[in-house]
Amino acid sequence: MAATTSPYIASVAELRAQCSSMQEYRFKWVLFLRVRALFHSGKHSGNQAQVIQAVEGAQDVIGPTAAMFWEDPEKAARQFPLLPDNYIQQVHEELQQLVSINIQKLPDIILKLARKLRSIATRPENGDRKYLDPAIEVNNKVTSLLEEKSKEWTWTLYYSADMHQRRFCYRKQDEDLELALESTVMALRAMRKEDKHYEDCLDLLVTINGQLYELGRELRYLEEALRFSKAIIDAGRTTARTTSEWVKVLLAHSNLLALESIRASNSDSLNEAMRCLSEALALKPEALSLRASLSFNLGRRHLERFWRSGENSETDLVESLKHHHRAVRLAPPGHTSYGQILNGLAKVYLKRYDRFLEWSDLITAFRLSEKAAVAVNGHPEQQADVLIQLASALERGFEATGIDSRLEASIRLYEEAMSLSGPPLATKIFAAIFAGKAHISRGDITEARRTFVSAINILEELNSQILSRDDQQFILKAYGGLSTVAAALTLEANGEPWEALRVLEKGRGCILNVSIDRRTDLPELKEKSPELYREYMTIRNLVSLETPIQNTPAEQELDTSSTLLAIMKHQEEKTRLEKRIETEFGITPSYQLNSPQQFQKLAELGPIVAFNASGIRCDAFIVTSGEVKAIRLPGVRYEDLKKYTELLNGPKAITEGPISTLGSRNKDLRKFLKWLWIHAVRPVLHELKFLSRCPSDDLPRIWWVTSGLLGLAPLHAAGLPDNENENTDSYVVSSYIPTIKALAQARRRSSHVQLHGKIPLMVTMPETDGYASKLKTSRDVEAIRARLTSAGRPDLEILEIPSKSQVLNKLSKANTVYFACHGEVDQNDPANSGLLLKQGLDFKPERLTFRDLARHNTKSAKMACLLACHTAKNGDEHLTDEMLHIVSGFQLAGFPHVIGSLWAVDDDIVNALSDAFAKRISESDGDDAAIARALHDSVNTKRMVGKRTVNRDVLGWAPFVHFGC
Repeated sequence: MAATTSPYIASVAELRAQCSSMQEYRFKWVLFLRVRALFHSGKHSGNQAQVIQAVEGAQDVIGPTAAMFWEDPEKAARQFPLLPDNYIQQVHEELQQLVSINIQKLPDIILKLARKLRSIATRPENGDRKYLDPAIEVNNKVTSLLEEKSKEWTWTLYYSADMHQRRFCYRKQDEDLELALESTVMALRAMRKEDKHYEDCLDLLVTINGQLYELGRELRYLEEALRFSKAIIDAGRTTARTTSEWVKVLLAHSNLLALESIRASNSDSLNEAMRCLSEALALKPEALSLRASLSFNLGRRHLERFWRSGENSETDLVESLKHHHRAVRLAPPGHTSYGQILNGLAKVYLKRYDRFLEWSDLITAFRLSEKAAVAVNGHPEQQADVLIQLASALERGFEATGIDSRLEASIRLYEEAMSLSGPPLATKIFAAIFAGKAHISRGDITEARRTFVSAINILEELNSQILSRDDQQFILKAYGGLSTVAAALTLEANGEPWEALRVLEKGRGCILNVSIDRRTDLPELKEKSPELYREYMTIRNLVSLETPIQNTPAEQELDTSSTLLAIMKHQEEKTRLEKRIETEFGITPSYQLNSPQQFQKLAELGPIVAFNASGIRCDAFIVTSGEVKAIRLPGVRYEDLKKYTELLNGPKAITEGPISTLGSRNKDLRKFLKWLWIHAVRPVLHELKFLSRCPSDDLPRIWWVTSGLLGLAPLHAAGLPDNENENTDSYVVSSYIPTIKALAQARRRSSHVQLHGKIPLMVTMPETDGYASKLKTSRDVEAIRARLTSAGRPDLEILEIPSKSQVLNKLSKANTVYFACHGEVDQNDPANSGLLLKQGLDFKPERLTFRDLARHNTKSAKMACLLACHTAKNGDEHLTDEMLHIVSGFQLAGFPHVIGSLWAVDDDIVNALSDAFAKRISESDGDDAAIARALHDSVNTKRMVGKRTVNRDVLGWAPFVHFGC
C-alpha cells in the first residue's frame, strides 16, 4: 500500500512552491493554506497535538512579510490589496467549518483568522463591505467559544463593535449601532485601563454615542459622547498615542463640540471645535485622507460661524472656501467622503451666491453638486444631502431666470431625497418641506399638501423615537409650523374640514400628545388579555421614565452608557408589543382622532374652536356635536396677527412696565382686543348662532385650542372697549385646552375624581429671594379658608415657604391645590418655566417647573389654582404649537382643571379674585362646568365697574384663564 502524504506536508510543499513566484499574493497563500492545513489536520485526526504542530509548522515557513501580517494585520492588508473573490469565499468557508470543531486552543487560532477577515473588510481606503457580514458572523462565533472576560474575549467584543459601527455607516440600520454600543460597554467593563484596545474602545464609544445622537436620539447620547471625549482629550498627552491616533481623537472631539454648539446655540463650543481642528492640522498627519477630513470639517465650521453671525462675517466665508478647496485637493480618488467634500464646497459657493448674487457662483455650486451626486452614487447615507443641495441650486436658478424646467427638476430631486431609506429622518423632513415650498411656487396645491403631510408623518415617527421632552422641544423648534401650512393647504385644495383639522391636530402639541399616550390606560386590552396588558404597561412605564441621567464617578463611568443601552432595549420591546397588540386585538395604544365622529363626540358639552393662521390663509375650525366646519377669516392677516401677538409675548411686551405707562399699555391692549373680537371671535360666535341670544346667566361653554399664533391671544377678553355686551364673556363661558386630544384626556381623568371631600392643599411664598415686594398671601389663605368653612368644606393644609421636594411629595396625593407665589417664564427653555419656592443649595429659589410636573402622575387630582404670574404664558416664539407652560405641566401631572394667568398679575386683584373664586367653588357641586363658571363669574366682577361700565384696566382683570374640561 502506497504511503500517503499528510495534509500538513502537502500544504507546506505547496506553500514553498508558490511563495517565490507569486510575491504579490503571498498574504493570500499564507492565510489560505494555513487555514486549510489546520482544518484538514483537525478534521481527519481530531488530534490536538497535530493541530498545534500544523500551526507551528506553517508559522516556520511564513517568512518576514507574513509575520508582519500577524503583528499588524491592517498594515499588511493595505500592502496586499489584490484579493480575488473566490479566495475570500474559501477563507470564509474554511472558517465556518473550523468553528464547528470545538477543541482546546482552536478559538485562539480562529481568533487570529477572524482578525484577518476583519482587516480585509475594514481597510481604510478599499475595504470591501460585503465581507463585513461574514467577518461579523465568524467573530461572534469566536466570542461564544472563548472564556468570558478573558483577554481574547474582550478583543473579539471590540472587533464586533467596530465592525457593527462600520456597517452602520453604509447600511444605516439602528440595530448595528445598538449592538456596537452593547459590545463596547461589555468589553470596557471587562478591561483594565492598561489593556490593549482599551483606548480603542473609548474612542469607539465616543463615535457610537455621537452617531446615536445624530440619528435623532436624545441629548444624553451627545452628553455621554462628550463626557468620554473630554476625558480622552484631558488624558491624551499622557498616553502613548501616535500622531495619527491623536489627530483622530481631536477630529472626533471637534465634531461633538460642533453638535453641542448647534444644540445649545453656543459659540464657545463652535470656537473650541475650530481650535481642535487647527491643532490637528498643525500636527501634519501623514495620511492625505485624514488631512482632507480635517480641512473639510474646518471649512464647515467657518461656514457655520458665518451663518450664525447673520452672514456678516465675510472672513469666515473666505476661510470656509479656502479650507474646502484644500480638502478637495487632498482627498484621494475613491475617498469615502469625496462626494461630501465636493458638496460642502458647493454649499459655500451657493452661500456666496446668496450674499453677492454673482451668477458664476451659482453655476459653480451647481456643477460641484452634480459631481458630488456622481461621487456618492451607491452611498444612500450621503445621497440625500447632495440631492437637496443640487435641488437648491436649481431652485435658485428658477428664481433668477423663471425657467420652469429648473423648478420641476428641483422638485424631482427633493422628492428623491425624501424617498431614500438611508438618510436620518431629520434630513428627510427638510427634503419634504423644501419640496412642498417648491410645489407652492409652481402653484400645485395638492402636491404641496401631500409633501407637507409627509413631513408631518416623518416628524411624528422621529418624535415617537425620542424619549426626552427636552429633545422633543429642540426638534420641534426646528420644524414648527408644519401642520399650520398642511392644514391651510388641505382647505385650499378643497379638502374636508375635519381632515384639515386632523392634520392640524397631528402636528400640534406633539410633546403633550406623546406624554398623554404614555399615560393612557387601555381598558379594552386589560379585559381581553390581562397578562399582555401588564407586560405592556410595565415596559411602557420603563420607557417613560424621565429621570435625568447624571454623570457618575470615575469608577462607575460606564453606568450611563449601560442605562442608555437599557432604554434602547425597552423602546424596542415597547414597539414590538405595540405591533402585537394592534395585530392580535386591533387596539392602537395611542389615542388617535381619525374620524369626524370622534371630534364631534368631544363637542357634546360645547363647541371646540381651533384657529389656524398662516401666510396662505386664516381659518377657524368649529367642532360641534353635529359637524366639523371651517370658516375663513378674511380680516385676519398673518402679518397683523404677528404684530399683535408680539405685544403680549415679544421682547417689548405691553403686559409689564412702570405704572406711569399703564394707561398707554392698556390702550394698546384694548385696541388688540377690539381687532380680535371683530375679525376672529365674533365671526365664530356668529357662525354658532350665539350672538342671536340675549346674554344671560346660563351661558354656553366653549373651548379654545391654544396652539398656534391666535391661541396666544386672550380670546375670552376680546370685545369692544366701551360696550358691556359686545365681548366674548357676555356670550360664552371660555375654557382653554392645548390640543383636542388633551381635552379628551382631561375628561377621562376628571370623570372619576370629585372636587370636594378631601383636604385642599395651599402652597404660599410670602417672600421670595430676588423679589423686593412681599406677596399678601395671608389674605388669600384667610379668604379661601373662610369660604371653605362657611360652605362646610374641609379646611386647608398650608405649606408655607416649602422646598420643591416637599411640594412634589404632597402633589402626588393632592386633590385640590392652590399656589400663592411668583411664577417665571424661561424664554429660551419653556420647559424650565416654573413657580418659585424656597431657596435651594445654590442660594436661588427652587423652581417647580413644567419639566418637574410633566414627570409627575397624580391619580386623585382635580383642580390646581395658580395665583401667580405668567403660568399660562408660552415663552418661545418657535414653539407656539406646543404650549409648554406651567399650566400645561399641571395638566400633564394629572390635574384636569387648572386656573392660570397669561401675564403678570396684580397682588391686590389676586386677593379679590381668590376670594370670589373660592366662594363660588365652595358653594358649587364641584362638577367640571362649575369650575369654569366660577372663574368666569369671578373675573366678571372685576371686568365691570358698576352695571354698565367696562373696567378699562384690561391688564388687571384679563390675564386669568381656565384650562381643562
